[in-house]
Amino acid sequence: MLNRRTSLLHTFICVTATALLVAGCSSYIYAQDASRKAETQPTSQSEVSSADMSANSSVSVLQNGTHTGTDEPKNETQTGTDASQAATSGTEAATSGTEAATNGTQAGTNGTKAATSGTQTATSGTQASTNGTQTGKNGTQASTNETQTGTNGTQASTNGTQATTNGTQTETNSTESDKTNQTAGGGAHEPQPPSSSEPPPLLSIFFVNDLQYDIFPIHPENGSFCTTDQEGQNCVGGLPSLKSYMNDACINNTRCLWLNAGNTLGGDFFRTLKFETALHAMQLLNFSATAVGPNVLKYGGEAGRSYIDALNETVVVSNIEPSPPHKSITFPVGSCNVSVIGYLENSELDADIHGVSVKNYTQSIIGEIERIHKEQNASNLITVVIGSSSINKSRALASIDGVDFVFFSGANLSEGAEPNNKDKQNNSQYVFWETVDKKSANKTATAYVASLRVNHSSSVAGRFIIGQMQLPIANSCRVANASFKAFDYVNSTADKRALDLIKLELRILQKQNESLTKNNKNLTAERDLCCHSECSLGNLITDAMVAALQGDGTWSKNGTRIGMYPAKYLKPNSTIPEGNLTELDIYGLIENDAYIYSVLLTGQQLKDTLEISINSINNSNSTDFLHVSGFLQIEYRQEPKNSSKIAAIKTVSAASASMLLSKINVSDATAFYNVSVPLTLLKMDSYKKLVGALNASFHLVTTVEAVTSYINSTVILPLPAVGGRLVLLESSPVLPPLVPCKDHTATIVIVTLIVAALVVGLVYGIWRYVFRRYRPRSGSALHMISLD
Repeated sequence: MLNRRTSLLHTFICVTATALLVAGCSSYIYAQDASRKAETQPTSQSEVSSADMSANSSVSVLQNGTHTGTDEPKNETQTGTDASQAATSGTEAATSGTEAATNGTQAGTNGTKAATSGTQTATSGTQASTNGTQTGKNGTQASTNETQTGTNGTQASTNGTQATTNGTQTETNSTESDKTNQTAGGGAHEPQPPSSSEPPPLLSIFFVNDLQYDIFPIHPENGSFCTTDQEGQNCVGGLPSLKSYMNDACINNTRCLWLNAGNTLGGDFFRTLKFETALHAMQLLNFSATAVGPNVLKYGGEAGRSYIDALNETVVVSNIEPSPPHKSITFPVGSCNVSVIGYLENSELDADIHGVSVKNYTQSIIGEIERIHKEQNASNLITVVIGSSSINKSRALASIDGVDFVFFSGANLSEGAEPNNKDKQNNSQYVFWETVDKKSANKTATAYVASLRVNHSSSVAGRFIIGQMQLPIANSCRVANASFKAFDYVNSTADKRALDLIKLELRILQKQNESLTKNNKNLTAERDLCCHSECSLGNLITDAMVAALQGDGTWSKNGTRIGMYPAKYLKPNSTIPEGNLTELDIYGLIENDAYIYSVLLTGQQLKDTLEISINSINNSNSTDFLHVSGFLQIEYRQEPKNSSKIAAIKTVSAASASMLLSKINVSDATAFYNVSVPLTLLKMDSYKKLVGALNASFHLVTTVEAVTSYINSTVILPLPAVGGRLVLLESSPVLPPLVPCKDHTATIVIVTLIVAALVVGLVYGIWRYVFRRYRPRSGSALHMISLD
């Protein structure tokens, strides 16, 4: 019995031991498997943007103790892979926050600890260790005298130096001398509140200014423009390269803005292409905000407003009336708001801008800042002003309370303009910037002014450049320690959409040099003729202006077919020889191309206007002569009668079925006459009364465009006849006084006798020698024959 009990006891002990052994092995295998799974889990750190577009784009070398962890390291050198850290003196292997420590080995799952003989495991960033206790969270740890490695989440920066993609850095070390430990590069993390040891995130503002219509690619060898009919040509710069650079610079960067500081329009291309090509280019580039320069109103307020309104999503102008859609635009950037205010300098503009009123830009900017402060939290607001002005005026704007940055255009920086002394060392030949210190009742603040030194006369250097401002922004959004650089986009890969647009615009330029028709005589704006009297060129222009408006309703009801063009704006002594006539030839004859307006004038207003013109006929001291269209005839006297030289004004009414001229009743104040005139006429001192004319209407066609359209369909240029539009009425002839004649009777008798003798001699000679055979022989006799 005892033996049986002993046998059962032994059996129970063996089974129990076997079960414990199996359970122990299972626990060990389960713990190992859990550890492997934890090692293969992905990192939980914030994802880094890939704006640099290269294998090493997110690899940054940290110096001077710069650290991206939660706690501040001391004397650390860091490199690593996927946030894994290897640490000696308490060596750790950590993946996504999982760490295994020796001298107190730990193992666990989801923070649950299982310990056998002092052995523990921990995952999800939680651990306990003996003789080397450490705490890790998401792969971040605090250690002293440790060597750590880390990549793919660690940014590298040294004193604000940035790597660029698809572009060449033009200048470096433009950072202020007191700045260290700034992070730079093409990428940025998604917005997160920075810890005390992280460098503050960076606001990047890229800016351009003074493009001056320089949007066409060029040959780098000589700076000439590339054309579409040349295969395999080496072309750099221009709109395609700029668009490509803009596409790459801000990929996945939520703290990146692109600003156009203005002066986009200008140069010879603006003279011939006007607004449309520039409009297409700006719509494609799609800046965050765009300013305009004074050239936007060169061709009148209505033409400029049509450009501004077409870019209504990005254009900012605070000081024109009627107001555009945006005086300013505000962008959320991390915990800050960046407000961009635009302005148009009014001191350089013509006082007679038709259709737009330009107000004081300083007061307008101050008013807009006050409005923004009422709607936004001023403590986290960064205010940027963009526009065209001189350096000193930009400094004055930067000194306004609330203004942090002024990016300006239009200043002549090519003449070696220098910043204030403390910022000279950080400027270069491509970017101008300086600080403006200002004090208010509560605080001392720093503002910045900046602009690019663009050189359009260069073949490459300094011609296609971009500026960049980087500003460390923390929760306070305090403006300090900004840095500035310039880059060129000469060799950036051409953007396809932009390249297609350039090809289309180049075809337009080429068409301007193609033959419109043939002229069978020299076409000229003779100084002695066209400036003070009717001429064929003036007649051609006015007829074309009237014809250009035929289809837009200006010939309705009581409208007439009247056009007037000031001779002052014909280029004197410019001649187009016989042969092919191109659109560029027409530009060569007209001093200032202008958009056409139609104004309604009473008969008396029309007579007063033409009276000024008639008084300038053959007057070399006057520049007020007006050419008129073919359906207008002016009868005038040489001498004034009742203070007027005009005797009658005749025209062909559009309401009339006949083409007969009828006299205008100048005393009828209820009748109005529709007159087509260029903007240049409205701005002439002698004719400013036209500005106040009733119902002035703007037409989106210029004088050159009207003439081009008028002659485009003709094989031979039909030059209008001269002499039927201005008719001088002859006065009654006055008999000259009688003058006594001297007596020349004897002389007359002698001369008469001499002439008579010569005539008789001539007749005898002809009879004697020419008709000899018809005369009877000498001595011959004629006998009569009797018939009886």
